[in-house]
Amino acid sequence: MGKSKVYLNSKIILFIFAILIALACSKKLSAAETATFAISNVTIGQKEATVTKNTKDDSVYTAQVDERSIGDGYIISGKTDVDAQISATDFEGKEFSVKRNGTDFNIEKEETKSYNINGTSVCYITVKKGTVSEKYKVLISGLSNWDNIKETYIADTTNDEINYFDNDTVIQGSSSADTSYREVTVKDQVKQCSVFRWTNHKKTESYSANAMEWLSNGENYVRINGENFQRFESSASYSDTFQSPVLSLKKGLNIIEMYTAEWNVSALDTASETMPEGLKKTNLKGYSCAVYLVYSNGTEAEVKKGSDTDIKYVEATQLGSATVKSTSYGVKNDNGQWAIAIPKKLPLDKIILGIAPIDPQAKIEYMDTQAIKGDQVGMYAAIAVGDSLDKITVKVTAANGTIKIYTISIVRASADCDLKQIELKNAILKDYKTKKETGFSSEKTVYLLQPTDVENAELIIKEISSEAVANINKKEIQSVTINVDDFLAEVKITAQDGINSKKYYFIYQNKDGNVPMFKNSSENEEEIKKAQEILKPYLGQSRLKLKNMWDNSCWSVFMNMAADVNVDEGYVHSPEKENYTQATVYARQILQLVMLGYNPYDFGDSHMNLVEGLLSFKNKEGLFGGYANNEWALMALKVCGEEIPDALVDYVKKVDLYNSQSVDMRGWALAELKGLIPDEEYIAGIIALKDAQTEDGTWGNINTTGCVITGFVGAGVNMDYLKYNGKGILDICQEKNYQEAIAEAVKKNDGVTLKDIVIAMGDVIQGSNVWQRYDLDESKWDKLISDAEDIYKQQPDSDLKNILEKANKIKEEKEYAGNGQTYYSLYEKVSEKDNSKKKKVYFESPKISEPEIGKHYAITEFPNSVNNPTHGWYNRVRFMVRDKKLTPENTQGALQIVDSSDVDYSQYTYAAMKGNNIASKSVVYRNKYQDKVYILLLISNTVIQGDEVNKRTADALVEYGPVKADNVKPELYLGNDNENLENNNTLLLKPDNKEIYVKGKDATSGICNILYPSDDGEWTTVYDAAKDDNIDVDNKCGLSEKNIKIPVDEKASVMHVKVIDVAGNETISTVKIVKKSQFSIEPKTIIGNDADFTLNLKLNGNTIASVMNGEDTLEDTSYEVDSEKETLTLKKEYLEKLNAGEYSITIKFSNDGKLIDSDLKAALNIDSPDNQVKKLTDMVEALGDITLDKESNVEVVQTFYNNMSNELQNQVSDELQKKLSDASEKISALKEDKAKAQKVEDKVRAIGKVDLSKETVIKEVRNAYEALTDSQKAFVSQEVLQELQNAESLLQKLKETNVNPRPSDETNVQKLNFKVKKQTTTSITLKWNKISVADGYQLRRYDKSKKKYVVVTDLKKDQNTYTFKKLKGKKGKSLADGSIYKLNLCSYNMENGKRIYKQSEVITAVTSPMKTSLKVDGVSRNKIKISWKKIRRTTGYKIYVKEGKKSKYRLVKQVNKSNKTKIVISGLKKGKIYFIKVYSYKKAANLNVLSKKSNVKKVRIK
Repeated sequence: MGKSKVYLNSKIILFIFAILIALACSKKLSAAETATFAISNVTIGQKEATVTKNTKDDSVYTAQVDERSIGDGYIISGKTDVDAQISATDFEGKEFSVKRNGTDFNIEKEETKSYNINGTSVCYITVKKGTVSEKYKVLISGLSNWDNIKETYIADTTNDEINYFDNDTVIQGSSSADTSYREVTVKDQVKQCSVFRWTNHKKTESYSANAMEWLSNGENYVRINGENFQRFESSASYSDTFQSPVLSLKKGLNIIEMYTAEWNVSALDTASETMPEGLKKTNLKGYSCAVYLVYSNGTEAEVKKGSDTDIKYVEATQLGSATVKSTSYGVKNDNGQWAIAIPKKLPLDKIILGIAPIDPQAKIEYMDTQAIKGDQVGMYAAIAVGDSLDKITVKVTAANGTIKIYTISIVRASADCDLKQIELKNAILKDYKTKKETGFSSEKTVYLLQPTDVENAELIIKEISSEAVANINKKEIQSVTINVDDFLAEVKITAQDGINSKKYYFIYQNKDGNVPMFKNSSENEEEIKKAQEILKPYLGQSRLKLKNMWDNSCWSVFMNMAADVNVDEGYVHSPEKENYTQATVYARQILQLVMLGYNPYDFGDSHMNLVEGLLSFKNKEGLFGGYANNEWALMALKVCGEEIPDALVDYVKKVDLYNSQSVDMRGWALAELKGLIPDEEYIAGIIALKDAQTEDGTWGNINTTGCVITGFVGAGVNMDYLKYNGKGILDICQEKNYQEAIAEAVKKNDGVTLKDIVIAMGDVIQGSNVWQRYDLDESKWDKLISDAEDIYKQQPDSDLKNILEKANKIKEEKEYAGNGQTYYSLYEKVSEKDNSKKKKVYFESPKISEPEIGKHYAITEFPNSVNNPTHGWYNRVRFMVRDKKLTPENTQGALQIVDSSDVDYSQYTYAAMKGNNIASKSVVYRNKYQDKVYILLLISNTVIQGDEVNKRTADALVEYGPVKADNVKPELYLGNDNENLENNNTLLLKPDNKEIYVKGKDATSGICNILYPSDDGEWTTVYDAAKDDNIDVDNKCGLSEKNIKIPVDEKASVMHVKVIDVAGNETISTVKIVKKSQFSIEPKTIIGNDADFTLNLKLNGNTIASVMNGEDTLEDTSYEVDSEKETLTLKKEYLEKLNAGEYSITIKFSNDGKLIDSDLKAALNIDSPDNQVKKLTDMVEALGDITLDKESNVEVVQTFYNNMSNELQNQVSDELQKKLSDASEKISALKEDKAKAQKVEDKVRAIGKVDLSKETVIKEVRNAYEALTDSQKAFVSQEVLQELQNAESLLQKLKETNVNPRPSDETNVQKLNFKVKKQTTTSITLKWNKISVADGYQLRRYDKSKKKYVVVTDLKKDQNTYTFKKLKGKKGKSLADGSIYKLNLCSYNMENGKRIYKQSEVITAVTSPMKTSLKVDGVSRNKIKISWKKIRRTTGYKIYVKEGKKSKYRLVKQVNKSNKTKIVISGLKKGKIYFIKVYSYKKAANLNVLSKKSNVKKVRIK
């Protein structure tokens, strides 16, 4: 056996060895097939690049040079295996030259001489060895100073919504310092994204080769991870947003490449020798490239092919020439019905038409191929419309192949829309700017209108453009009475084409010259009070919180300055530590510095010039980027005193003031543009923003409404102008609970919610916009120069003199614009002498963010001296300030306990808190539990005196809890039951009690334990709060009262009980146990007087103290007590003396010589034996014949016999006893008979209405009756018996006629009840109750053409439902969706072979409307823009929204027009997911019929 084991082991060893060799060979073979690869150097345009390997994916490299572009060519050098093959391509698909020298390689891309390539592109390198290929990606990043691309954005589009990534993911491309690639790490839930590009090439009316660059805006291409490129449109205006197709992210590093090809595009009305007519891409000018490296750790989501065929955008432009402008023509979209308005006679016969679908993956195809001239360039095509083309047909093919055909109408009509002449009655027309009387001109659109007779002033339209239409204040009227309380009259002229329009504004002026539309909000005390009330939670914060402006960089400063908060000693985020990714960041930091009194041209130790940084983002047009960049740049330039580019003002006016995506930006723009644009345009902006007010009187959520109010205050608009349905805007804010929203945001330190509404309310109070207040205007120059001159007089300084001379020269020449740096240099010198110019703030994180125990306040807990566990309770707890040892950093402050954390700090001044020195120094808690104590602290190490006593307010609120202070012992009560508990030292127990009832009470810490001693003397716990009531006694109070039972030993004479509260305080009660005496045998009450009468007792250790008869105490000779037998005998001699009658005997007891409450009573009926027996005999004889109505009499006699003493019962004859027994038995038998009879009566009454189906029931009831005995039948009433006989008779008649009984005078006629059970789009199911006497029914419908009811179908008598599908039974037309039908149902009887119609019911019924399809058109902050397919034959639509999966849908909007198919849902919460669905509905009479629900859209608000 040993040998065989050795042999087996050796075989195993050889087998394992073979496996190891195979594995080693496999690894060697694998290593041999995978080529080594390393990049050592990259040069771009002969300039060595910085090369880095990506930390998340080592197959990705980045090579960067700032001074060269990709178009200059590049060389990638490195090493790989000699036998490895290398190939390389870039985004153009060109394969590069690869030169080899052993293991060294050079990949060369030649310089592109005919066009340039800017930005960052990817070089894809494939290294193949044997059968194994490895791919490497090298980002080649050079100059990114693009000419045509302004910005590139990336956004999360996972849930059919757009959520832009952080600001630092924006690629500006407008500066050589800005790289054109970004690395982004996204959250796991981000599955898909899209990119967006904005171009500098805007459409202009001038016509030239360079002016037509805008036609190539659609030449943008994107791909992810080397897949095929897809084209998408770029935006030339930030009000129009085009996005790339959706890109699906894989797990790991994703490479998203995009490039824009810039072409020369010719657009010719007629062909030339070298160019055809129409559009033609001629030569490539260059590429602008960018790359995003997006890292995702989530799972990949499949990009589903979209089915959306809707058109998003249509644009029409005159194809011009050297003499004809490229005029834009009006476009109108009426629920998907597009139309283009062009003049009746075009200057040239072609237009350039641009069409873009909503889904970037959908394709647009022109069906009118003969009308297209030249190439289609992006979304543009040249269309020959000539004099007669009236429509253009296009086909939209969705990504999934769905097709939809659109007909775009061409409307040839006049675009003239002028108001040519007006007439005024009792009113004066004035120039808006000069306020002087003037005549009307159609060229001016804003006037002042002053009534001379306020009762009879009138504005009348006299003449407008031919074939145009006019309305006043949105009403189809031609005149209006002038009422200055209406603020203005708006006249709108709409051209014949129905697309072009023009508005004229007549602003009312009072007789005194005031214009009601404009009024400083600070002049309205009522509005100020409302704003202050709304702002109260913000201003009521602690001083520490208000001065901590570090967290919400810039916004905290803006809020505090708007609300006039003293920011001295505050903490502000330093501009030197900011990450400047876009113009907005610079602008906000500039505004913050200026508000705080610092120099934006020279800040901090680094002498940072923030204005220079802001200007570095300005492009050649004078703009600073997309979205809000231009608005913030404009604000900053105004406070800096820099020159403001006209293009910047024009942009903010055209894009931001009418921004369709952000009403917030419209509000800001309104404030910024004051004084910068013509009055006509400014007034139009005010009115347009007022018109954007939503149905609840706000402009959306709290942030948007805040921005708008800020804008109106900045514009100087009267707050009354903002009223909605008679309610003031601040009243609406209060109704919307903005104050509560501010309070909640303060608690959460939610600066996003706070910022806009706080600024708005502060602006209302101050009467001006917070940013406008710091605009560097002439008055500020004058003030600063005056201050500088005063300082110079007192403290001559050569530097100050030089700057002052320069400033005075600027003032003299009034060349303020562009000289802001001089102003702030002078300001800097003045502030050196006058420290009030600068706010005393720290550009660092707060030193004291929260008070500290042991520094700013002290808490002392004094222990309890008890033997039991205290569970964290103390004798008392003291809160203290103003102690050099305990509170060294708050020796002069104050302390106050308040009820909650909701504190208005502004109310707690030092004077209010101090009261007297003791109250402000410490507070002591005794015998109290409180979950939380809120300690309000005012922190100071210096004496507060003078005005500061009433100005200095509390700094912070600290919480402590729970407070657990208890030094009072619990109370203890004992008793026989829970109702009668006492704390006496003697307890009188009921005789049968084997336990006592105990109650422990403790009002502070509560009951913890109740105990009693066992036989061995040890305490036994009968109640433990932690075990019995599961109370966490270390963290919670016990019950304030606890009742429990404790067993009592029968022999016990003393009882000890202990109760302990949670704080460890204890109480012990010692009580003497005394049990009550009792009867051992219940005494008889009817006795004779001829013998002794004995009562049997159980004394329970007590002694009979006395015996009483009524109020009289018996003498000792009247009774005898036997203590051993425990009996009390009333002597015969005593009883003989008593007259016959009833007596009450009371026995009183004592214990230990003291009377106890243990009386026993016996009620005795005493007479001679003969008399007692005679009484019984008389009672029995009086019963007579026994019937059930004598039941109570029998019970009285039986009770009398039972209460007779044994001696008396022995004297009753057997005959008499039998009579009594027979009477009782007879009563029992009669009661049983009556019960059986009652059951039969119940069965008779249950028969109900008689028909043939009741035959069996009636027979069973009859059998039950016949089964009764005669005695039992006697208990059945004649009335019930007659009811049974009637039922039997009626049943017989029914059987004879074999029909259901017809209605007669004796029976109620059934009423026909006809209704709709359900409906679909093509059917209506009807339901009615069967009429038992009817022989059938007929259904009719009302025919409008015949003006009468026509027969639909006949229905059988046993039918009670019918589905109405065809207009005539199974024939005729089918029912249409959303249609109303008037239906009539008649019941009939057949009499003598003829139909006699009896009852008739008419109802209105409606088929369900068709369901619609829902789309999400856009998602912005707190808003979702949706649209849906228009449904014919519907009254309107109902939109339902729910938040999250678990909540219920709520109706958010009911649209009562069938042709309105778009709304914006506002007031949504950031970070929440919403589900949206839409129903179409049809209303008729009292019916409101819904369609099936639309598709459900899931949207996340970010």
